[in-house]
Amino acid sequence: MKKLLSAAVLFFLLSSTAAFATPEQREQYREIPGLVSAYTYEDGECFLDADSSSADDYNPPRYEISATTYFITDTSPEVVTRSIRFRYNYDKQTIFLNGTDGKWYWLNPDENPISLCQIILADLMFQQCYHVPFLR
Repeated sequence: MKKLLSAAVLFFLLSSTAAFATPEQREQYREIPGLVSAYTYEDGECFLDADSSSADDYNPPRYEISATTYFITDTSPEVVTRSIRFRYNYDKQTIFLNGTDGKWYWLNPDENPISLCQIILADLMFQQCYHVPFLR
């Protein structure tokens, strides 16, 4: 019942036609059971649907996890929903993101500052699946 209620609330929020996301609207997302604020950025926030986290491959030290995310920005009326997938190597402490083009990209914050947000999200997804942080 809890999942059904949270799905109904999420549907209502996603189908609203507000001009742009506001801090108040982001606060509403924070209150939805099962949604976790993964990170905030200058003009928005990324939420992880913790209930959607799925261990697609479990072969320690390698793991693959997918989940649904919601990106809410102050500059767009649209809430971007995206299924996201990460590959992990625990021994090497590396994370790869499956891009929209189907290729795997190494998340290296030294080369791409946006990688840091994705690494935070990847760590949160790992914690949701295995109840331990990925990053040491």
